[in-house]
Amino acid sequence: MAGREKAAAEIAGNLEQLGHELRSEFNRAVRTIAPVTFSGPVAQLFDRRLRAHLAELNAILATMGVATDDLRVVGRSDGELSLRRRSTGYRKNPGKPGTHTRPAAAPSDLPSQYHRLLPLVERSATGHHVSPALLLAIMDRETGDPRRIGFGGRNPAVTNGNDFGLMQINRAAHPDFFAHHDWRDPAANIDYGAGVIAADLRHYDGNVARAAAAYNAGPGNVDRALAAGHSADSVTAGGDYGSDVARRYEHFRRVLGLGKG
Repeated sequence: MAGREKAAAEIAGNLEQLGHELRSEFNRAVRTIAPVTFSGPVAQLFDRRLRAHLAELNAILATMGVATDDLRVVGRSDGELSLRRRSTGYRKNPGKPGTHTRPAAAPSDLPSQYHRLLPLVERSATGHHVSPALLLAIMDRETGDPRRIGFGGRNPAVTNGNDFGLMQINRAAHPDFFAHHDWRDPAANIDYGAGVIAADLRHYDGNVARAAAAYNAGPGNVDRALAAGHSADSVTAGGDYGSDVARRYEHFRRVLGLGKG
């Protein structure tokens, strides 16, 4: 057993060293060129080298039975590259090196279709500083049955031709997402949607109903409606998107034990 713990400690140390080297390389680029924007062959070269480092790191983790998208490279169509660090659930425990944490069990009254998605939801919620209850509320409205809170209706893998996946990302409004991600990937779809609603929340000073309306209709349309003296929902699908998501949000806050918002 001591031999296994020593091996685990060595592997953890190697992973940490790889992470330091990767961050050091990226930070050097930041210091050299700020903001970090590359174009043409330079962007392609940097992208290839960075992805090669990440592939090596992921290969090591895979041998340990750990899946990760930590230090994920996010490319943009204009050639800009950004490095996003997201939690993988892998941590070094001083007592037991290389401990892989197990996710907490889903609440018993959480609808079954969300049980397997909850770890992804919570990870994206943490990364974008939004409530997991809000992500579930949007997902429930977008790919569940709008008439019943918490019970899925449509298959989230099916698209209506314009909006795709669990968070129903619109292709025309978010071309970068489709250029660099598979919309069928639940982790990518949820995380991108979390980023969009996080930006909407900042725009509307944390007002959930208005942010949700903007998620559906776009902040420009919502701003114009408000400026004209109309409600945020006057421009949303069904005329109730924002208020309905806010209602579902309170529901999921109770389900997740987060109390009333």
